[in-house]
Amino acid sequence: MRTSPLLARRPARRTYRVSRVPGAAALVGLALLGGLLAPLSPAEAGSQGTWTTVLGPSAAGTLDASARPSMVRTGDDVLHVVTRVRTQDGRYALVHVALAEDGTPQSTSTITSGWRSLAPDPRLLLDGTRLEVVFSGVRGDGEPDDGRVRLAFSDETGAAWTTSGTPLTRTAPGSARGLSAVPVGDGSLITAFTRGDRSVGYRVGAAADLGRDDRRSDPLDRCCAVAPAVGRLFGTNLAYLAWAGTGTTAASAGVFVQQISPQIDDVRVAPRSSTIVDGTPRSRRFASGTPIVSTGSGVFIAYPVGYPKVTGIAVLDVTRSRATPAIVPTPEGADDADLTVGFGPRLWLAWRSGGTVRVARSDTSTTRFGPAVSLGAPTEGGRPRAHGLQIDAQGTRGQGTVVVATGTRLVHTSVRPALSLGASPTSWSGARRQRVVLRVTDVGEPVTNARVRLAGRTCTTGADGRCTIVVEPRRAGTLTARADSLAYSPGSRTLRVR
Repeated sequence: MRTSPLLARRPARRTYRVSRVPGAAALVGLALLGGLLAPLSPAEAGSQGTWTTVLGPSAAGTLDASARPSMVRTGDDVLHVVTRVRTQDGRYALVHVALAEDGTPQSTSTITSGWRSLAPDPRLLLDGTRLEVVFSGVRGDGEPDDGRVRLAFSDETGAAWTTSGTPLTRTAPGSARGLSAVPVGDGSLITAFTRGDRSVGYRVGAAADLGRDDRRSDPLDRCCAVAPAVGRLFGTNLAYLAWAGTGTTAASAGVFVQQISPQIDDVRVAPRSSTIVDGTPRSRRFASGTPIVSTGSGVFIAYPVGYPKVTGIAVLDVTRSRATPAIVPTPEGADDADLTVGFGPRLWLAWRSGGTVRVARSDTSTTRFGPAVSLGAPTEGGRPRAHGLQIDAQGTRGQGTVVVATGTRLVHTSVRPALSLGASPTSWSGARRQRVVLRVTDVGEPVTNARVRLAGRTCTTGADGRCTIVVEPRRAGTLTARADSLAYSPGSRTLRVR
């Protein structure tokens, strides 16, 4: 769950039982991380589509192929990223990287280390001015709380971390079943998880009273429930749970949604989240889970549409019981996705098809999306590779930052939303003098002072986003118009002379 520094509240004071001093294995892990967390060279994420290393391998440790980073931006415009790494002794640790506004890595720190296993998907949250990491893992030291979901916290710098000794759940979800969490505004968290069966577990607050069971949502008639996501509508106590079902019946295939606070409502099936194939409901899910984000007016999830190929991504406001999702076409397919909110508010959707990453931004009503911007494919060993996709769009530069894991590295790049360029007419007969009216928009909104070029001539758009160019083509063929404006990726339109 993403929270905006402009909308998040200052948390109430909390009391946690602080964990014991790390044992020998943990101390060894901290020492081995020294090489991995060495100072990084400047790596500004300023050039769109140029992938720059944030965190790379060393003799001490490395990312592994299943790591899924998580990130959040604090009010000082610093982007914080958390990921799992494997240390040289074969154990696991969570590390934190702070990125400046321009994308340059500022500092790194160790959150926790010495774990025999850690879930690949830690969740980084911003609760007021406090950074919190929700994670699960097994240390293997025989402790009764081993395997349960835990919390580590720091101030907004992320320089020093404390791990709570009180688990967030009574149930131990295991190391790779899915995890999500969100602050609820009173200093506590809602934590959601799946365990490889038909149910989704969730809990409000820490599990100080281990005699009280975690709550469960168990509507599926077949296994399994995966990819949980929990979100809260800002300024309210309305909280929603979403997850994916991997079954092959109407009650187990697709994406499912349920309000869980303040009251528990019936489970709903997200529109178009499953496809009937030869009479059987089938569905896809994203590799990193179910993206979820809250704005001032709704709680939105993203999920794949189509089977076996993903032909689009649905973005649905789960606070509206009969909402129709916005569909972003993905003719190239989509293996993974992430969703965030930027100023406006506008939603930013990032997705990956194979190794290529693309991004689209919505209008301020969050019901339509503009054209996709291709960021190319980050590489590992000379081959396209990307997983663990994350996007943030809350920086003061008005652009997005995309972070992905490539196997042994975390890399990032920046992205600007794309312009749309319309033209009238788009085709005409004969190589003759023709007046062409061009209109530049941002998801339907006119863009002023955009520069449009066509056939060697230029014009600048007015308040209505329009300008005119007269062309004199010498022969039949195609002409390409291109629109440019600060803070945007270019838009283009092909015109045809018959």
